[in-house]
Amino acid sequence: MGYLAQVLDGVLKNLDLEGVKEKMDQMEMTLDELQRTTSTAG
Repeated sequence: MGYLAQVLDGVLKNLDLEGVKEKMDQMEMTLDELQRTTSTAG
C-alpha cells in the first residue's frame, strides 16, 4: 500500500500542477456561480 502511495506521489509531482490548480479554481468558481443562481431562483 505504501509503495502505491509513493508511485502516485511521484506521478502527481510530475504532472503540470499549475494547470491542475487552474482547473480546480475554475471548477470552484463555476460551482459557486451555479449555487448563486440556484439560490437566487429559489
